[in-house]
Amino acid sequence: MPAQIRLTKDQVADLKVLSEADLPEWNSVVVAVEGLPADPVLPDALEAVFKKAVPDAFAETLLRQSLSLLGMMLQLSLKPDQVFEALGTSLRLEPASWDEDRLARWVEREPLFRRILVAEAVVGTAKALDLSYEHAQLLRRARILTDIRPIFNQEGTLIRGAVISHTLRVRYTDMEGEHSLSIAIDKADIQSILNECQRALLKADATINYVEKTGLHLIVPGADV
Repeated sequence: MPAQIRLTKDQVADLKVLSEADLPEWNSVVVAVEGLPADPVLPDALEAVFKKAVPDAFAETLLRQSLSLLGMMLQLSLKPDQVFEALGTSLRLEPASWDEDRLARWVEREPLFRRILVAEAVVGTAKALDLSYEHAQLLRRARILTDIRPIFNQEGTLIRGAVISHTLRVRYTDMEGEHSLSIAIDKADIQSILNECQRALLKADATINYVEKTGLHLIVPGADV
């Protein structure tokens, strides 16, 4: 069965940007990408390479769609031919915004886009990104909220004391969307979490030092944040 891609409005808009980019710009970024070492890098580093070759808007759009399509190809074991055939089919279902002239421009740029999607540095980056976030749940944000809770007298007319309480609020995503979880914690819990975080950072540094000695190219997600 042929691959099918259901394009969102944002994807259609991105593909329009790619179809409108001049061929010299496409050639420039292809040459830049094909000249990179095969080592995978983080998306920010790859984006910097793109931006040295072409205008920022084009670079950002191209990188976004390249990693998106490669992620789908890796997860579904698709070949470039299958992906571009599915893209062409989907774009032809958008006659209001994709007339024959625009489709012709897309077809003209398709071979250059293919070269980017098979470039080793781009494929390696997509694989690194896929492995980095291939988990059942992904943390989006964690906060510790602190409250002061008053203790009233029996009649409820006077405050006799107060309790300081803490809530660990975690926001995460999974296949079903975004969720939140709130957990009551005390001062000892906070200290324990702090100790675990500090230990995790030390273990990360030790692991980085060890792997670097092997000569392997190392990617540390979040290290550039």
